[in-house]
Amino acid sequence: MAVAEGLYELDFKENHSVLFWADNNAESLAIVNGCLELGLPVIEAEVTSQQSLHEQLDTYRPSILVLQPDLALDSKEEPER
Repeated sequence: MAVAEGLYELDFKENHSVLFWADNNAESLAIVNGCLELGLPVIEAEVTSQQSLHEQLDTYRPSILVLQPDLALDSKEEPER
């Protein structure tokens, strides 16, 4: 419930959504459950490149991106936009 309360305090509304890019672990489960408790749709990101991340951000227009830092892409790979 603490995660849901934290998201609620950040003023997330039912029309907001979350793009989620993280491993399956206890912390991820807590975040997803907190989002679902507030009725926030959670979209699992399928990121293979910076371009695919940009495409998903453009497509879904999430209110928040949950990102596990060690999954970050190589900064040398520049997307074509």
